[in-house]
Amino acid sequence: MIIIAGELGPEPPPITAADVRRYRISGVEEP
Repeated sequence: MIIIAGELGPEPPPITAADVRRYRISGVEEP
């Protein structure tokens, strides 16, 4: 499950290396 920034609140949590891995594995490429 991918959480889009904005669903958790006005300030999204900081993106960590682990999150980048999840995005890449999911096929989503974001800066």
